[in-house]
Amino acid sequence: MERHAMIIGIKKDCIEEYKKYHANPWLEIEECIANSNIKNFSIYIYNTILFGYFEYYGDDLKADMELWADNKKMQEWWKIHIPMLEPLKKGTREDGWIYMEEIFHTG
Repeated sequence: MERHAMIIGIKKDCIEEYKKYHANPWLEIEECIANSNIKNFSIYIYNTILFGYFEYYGDDLKADMELWADNKKMQEWWKIHIPMLEPLKKGTREDGWIYMEEIFHTG
């Protein structure tokens, strides 16, 4: 299992709408996430910073993320949400999320 954490900014005027969508995500989005070997996916917010965390149980994260990109409902979800985001800088992902380095964990 791999733990992944990432951050991105969000436009202040989009926060409430972003929260509303994520309080009731579409079933197809939850299924897409589960079918890509990801568990415990969480998003937190502090002011205009989003922090995402997930656990990956597969063997090829890049290939599993391509399942998201190929999923029609995920494309529709992204079309709504990506414009709400405000990258802090050029990240390691095309959508602007920046992966963070894990420096401490207790198990």
